[in-house]
Amino acid sequence: MNTVKIHVNKQLDGITFGLPVASLQAIEQEYPYAHPTSSLFVYFDPTLDFDVYSGRFKTYVPSILTGLKEDDLARLQVMFLDPVTGKQFFAVTA
Repeated sequence: MNTVKIHVNKQLDGITFGLPVASLQAIEQEYPYAHPTSSLFVYFDPTLDFDVYSGRFKTYVPSILTGLKEDDLARLQVMFLDPVTGKQFFAVTA
């Protein structure tokens, strides 16, 4: 597994992040110590600009969802994708 795909669904007052079944299964198989979570909802203040939060999401969400250690995550490409269009939701830079 070289890539972790995370689905993103933005709502009025928050955002849901989810692991597709294939990513979830690959994590469980390759990293037996990890305890991945299938989805995570994060509330944010809708009066603030979404970009204020996006950097934090890119940093913390992959770790919370996958249950992977920092050094394992550093070796993987993380992609945040719109599950409907398949397009990248926001870029992640190392």
